[in-house]
Amino acid sequence: MVSAPGLSWPDNCTCLSGYFLGVTGCEDVNECRGSELAHSCRDPVTGRFDQTCASTQSSTSSGLVSTFALDKLGKAGTTYGQCSATNNPSNSWWRIDLQDSASLVSQVRIWNLNTPTTARDRLLGFQIAVTSTSDTATYRNVENICYTHTGGVATSTNTPILAPCNKRGRYVWIYLPANYLNLCEVEIYDFSLGENNCDASATCTNTP
Repeated sequence: MVSAPGLSWPDNCTCLSGYFLGVTGCEDVNECRGSELAHSCRDPVTGRFDQTCASTQSSTSSGLVSTFALDKLGKAGTTYGQCSATNNPSNSWWRIDLQDSASLVSQVRIWNLNTPTTARDRLLGFQIAVTSTSDTATYRNVENICYTHTGGVATSTNTPILAPCNKRGRYVWIYLPANYLNLCEVEIYDFSLGENNCDASATCTNTP
């Protein structure tokens, strides 16, 4: 039902009343991470920040707005019309607001453009940064960068680039210094459910 690196649960696993099945086990819906569950645009079960988080980008090409990277459609086809796209090949960025400066960004998953084939390599060398403000002067600061991509880029449908991050902040930036930025799907996860005074003492029981 719920999985994270190294963790999984059987399909028939349920929690006692008042608890939900989080990444680390059965967690108290009233105590776990307190106000963050109430105010963040993060799913309390999967840990994914969803499309209700506000996004923007440095420029927009042909109506391919930043929200196209969050609509859950891009990874099914990864074609140009299903992806967000910037209109400037210099200092291109995409940004999402997680609504809480204490948000933990554990991992970012990115589905790359698959067609046209001439654009597949545009993501080479991209960086991910996490900042506490939306100031565009901050995302290139070394202390805010959590991931720099090296090597090739995945282009197959349903094969995302998995970028570990593990930084806290309100804003997540995906940045390219010298190319157009196309993002077919972006998923951002917080795998820390169960921390910050969460009560994981309820038992997870297998139901018939």
